[in-house]
Amino acid sequence: MKRIYTLSAILLLLLTVGIVYGAMTYSVEGWRWNDERMLAKNGDLHRWAQRVEAGCGGFTINTITGTTTLTAAQSGQIFVCDGNSPAAGNVIVNLPTAVAGLVYTVVDANATADDDVYVKAAAADTINGGTAAQYIAYKTDSGIASVTLVALDATRWSTKEYFGTWAADDTPD
Repeated sequence: MKRIYTLSAILLLLLTVGIVYGAMTYSVEGWRWNDERMLAKNGDLHRWAQRVEAGCGGFTINTITGTTTLTAAQSGQIFVCDGNSPAAGNVIVNLPTAVAGLVYTVVDANATADDDVYVKAAAADTINGGTAAQYIAYKTDSGIASVTLVALDATRWSTKEYFGTWAADDTPD
């Protein structure tokens, strides 16, 4: 019995020493768990919040409402289609001629029937190994979908990421 008390006393002493050491080693100044502490005192989180406030983590977001031709200078940007305006109909996003490293994200944020989004490769380019100048299309009218395409070389585009059902298509409906 005496050994149990001795062991308990040693463990309690070690715990106390650990707590005192931690309190003396780490300053408690500014450790308030509120918005000020989380944003102003934590540099990484603060910088992240600034990027989000400046535009979705530093990404450029463009709204498109009709047929759009992208340029190489717009690589890395996000293009959101919320339907064809002023009239209903499909939206066609024309990719530039492929150059290795170009990246585009297209978002279909429209659930209206017959307002589908088509992404088209340039004349000699392919998407996911399809035929030249082929489309990749989102025709499901069930809500938001997105696709990110990256150019692998001078003639090939590949789907890097996607959400929703995107399918190869030869002509818009």
